[in-house]
Amino acid sequence: MTSWLVLDIDGTICFDGLSIDARIVEAVHGAHAAGWRMVFASARPVRDQAGVLADLFPDALRIGANGAMAEVHGELRVLEAFESAQRDRILAVLDGDGAQFVADGAWDYAHNLPDDHVFLGRIDSHGRAKRVPLEELDSILKLAVLDHHDAAQLTASLVGCGCAVTTHRAEAHLDVAPAGVDKRTALERLGINEYVAYGNDLNDRRLLSGADYAVGVGSGDGIHDVTHRRLTADPGVVAASISALVAGRRPRD
Repeated sequence: MTSWLVLDIDGTICFDGLSIDARIVEAVHGAHAAGWRMVFASARPVRDQAGVLADLFPDALRIGANGAMAEVHGELRVLEAFESAQRDRILAVLDGDGAQFVADGAWDYAHNLPDDHVFLGRIDSHGRAKRVPLEELDSILKLAVLDHHDAAQLTASLVGCGCAVTTHRAEAHLDVAPAGVDKRTALERLGINEYVAYGNDLNDRRLLSGADYAVGVGSGDGIHDVTHRRLTADPGVVAASISALVAGRRPRD
């Protein structure tokens, strides 16, 4: 039986952007105690997962920035970053749109958000990194475009720069990464090819499509056809599903 359990964070096991319900924590600890090996795979960079995961699961592997980076046994690994010339083209496109964004490096970050932007509370909440001028980032692994003027044109231009662009429909945010970067590819680079996965939106699609058993949480726009089961976005329901999985039961729809 597959022993890797891969969990997306926001919208899958975290529903307020800040914490994980105690019932899900207990279920995940139960999975770990039963021999399942844990992976948290998120659009958040590894740095920003600490605000939600804290020290709850210190042995888990962490995939961040939608697959551009990973933390393995405490070692941070950059799996993919934008090339220098590509980076310049992307920033010119964003500037032309007047977009507001966060650029994530391997650890530090840059942004052009106003001081009262709600997203700032989710960036480096544990104070583990620092904000630096954009030109001082040694590399850019991912951009979160939070405000923009023309999403369709901006997306087309970014794709033309060799980017993978994922739209979060509920918030109209764009996640921008190097083409070919996703959570499933990151797992493969880490030698993980057989796994069970839980996810909730388009940036989990390839992760879910490659899973031995895939669970979609919430409305699941764009992932219904690649999941084996769909759950309501309720902490108790998600916790019960994980516990049932551990017990060897996969409830039927």
